[in-house]
Amino acid sequence: MIRLAGLAILLCCSTVLAGAATQSVDLPGYCESFLMMVEQDGVTSDLAMTGLTKAQIDWIRKNQDKPEVRGICPYPFDPKNKRVPATLVQDPAPPELGARPLYVVRWKQEKIVSSGILYRMDMSGDGKLLPMGPVHDTNRTILTDSSVSLLKYVLKQIKEQ
Repeated sequence: MIRLAGLAILLCCSTVLAGAATQSVDLPGYCESFLMMVEQDGVTSDLAMTGLTKAQIDWIRKNQDKPEVRGICPYPFDPKNKRVPATLVQDPAPPELGARPLYVVRWKQEKIVSSGILYRMDMSGDGKLLPMGPVHDTNRTILTDSSVSLLKYVLKQIKEQ
């Protein structure tokens, strides 16, 4: 009975959090494209989580004026950078983005390596995720967070589009 009550609370809170993440927020005008990071691995207890890791947020804040970061904004846009259970993206494409592209990375971290797949959402209305290819961290050392190296690789791929 306790497990059932706990599950009900988890489902209720997940719905509320997912709803909060998709509420209408004024999107910055400087955003040329958007990036949704969805992590699902042992770190997240195999629950798909949308949002940036603390290390990724810190790196973006430090490098936000560099050309490889400028113009790409996290989605859903949350000034508090909270990670929430993923509802992924809805069909059709989110209307608040207009014609600006949305990139989605489904990724995982295993030991010291991060890898995943980069998708681009078809913004023509049906909201299909079109795979662009695999992405991986390019770490040459264990001294830096592999999720940050993965993010750098993803940003480079997006800028090359």
